Amino acid sequence: MNIDLHFAGLFTSYPEISYSDGLEQRFEDVDFVGMDKNEFMLFIQRFANDTCINVYFFMPNIEFCDGLRIIATKKDYQELI
Repeated sequence: MNIDLHFAGLFTSYPEISYSDGLEQRFEDVDFVGMDKNEFMLFIQRFANDTCINVYFFMPNIEFCDGLRIIATKKDYQELI
């Protein structure tokens, strides 16, 4: 499983929702399936060297504004992985 992490950027809502000015890192060969939601959040925070208040993921093959999801529950995390 590959995950592209976008961080240190900004969400804007005008004229439509978008994400810009961030950094990107691709993770390959990381056992995200073996992590629970809390372990995943700690992994992301350690990598970004920052506290993550909200972490979002994007559903593929859906428009960005409709495919953006927050990871708030175990079920959300399961949907990601």
